[in-house]
Amino acid sequence: MVPAAVGRGEGQLVHEGIRGDHILWLEPGQSAASDLYLQLMDGLRQQLNRELYLGLEEFECHFAVYPPGAFYKTHLDRFRDDDSRCVTAVFYLNPDWQPEHGGALRLYLGEAASQDVAPLAGTLAVFMSGDFPHEVLPTAVDRLSVTGWFRRRAALPLSAERRGGVDNRLARFSAPRHRAACRHEGRQIKKARRWAGLKKGGCCTRYMPSSSGSAREIDGT
Repeated sequence: MVPAAVGRGEGQLVHEGIRGDHILWLEPGQSAASDLYLQLMDGLRQQLNRELYLGLEEFECHFAVYPPGAFYKTHLDRFRDDDSRCVTAVFYLNPDWQPEHGGALRLYLGEAASQDVAPLAGTLAVFMSGDFPHEVLPTAVDRLSVTGWFRRRAALPLSAERRGGVDNRLARFSAPRHRAACRHEGRQIKKARRWAGLKKGGCCTRYMPSSSGSAREIDGT
């Protein structure tokens, strides 16, 4: 396993003041257990597409270990210049987790509301990658998880403004065909919130028994 970095490509940096976990990316064929997990996540991808019409095409994930004292400051799971990450899924691997261990996933739901998810083994937290800033609170013991993202094809080519580091969504949807894409994305988000059984501003977070100041845009949870 290697120290997790922030950013991507040539701009990646290991910055323990932002995140302190170590990661190992999962690939098909690594082990029977990881292959089974990838198979289950592909089934979830298909179900999300049937229910929410999200157009999810693939899933990427890594093991993550947070040693004692490690944390991950508030961030989003979507890059400013790439909106292909659509849904985050975090599966926890920590039996007998106690409140004094810390290490909760804290999701910020808007209007000063937040929700903490204890990283107890068998818990799967699922939420929209670009909608909910979140952080991992400091852990007192080793904290294990598999963190992944369902990806879709990027909605539109990058504009000059976005290539320069500015996320200009108004410019992006200015043409008629872009406005249609914007309306479609809005319908997807509304249906996702209804499916989660939560009002606008809520979080698409569900749990599955036994089978992460201002927000930063950083890789991972």
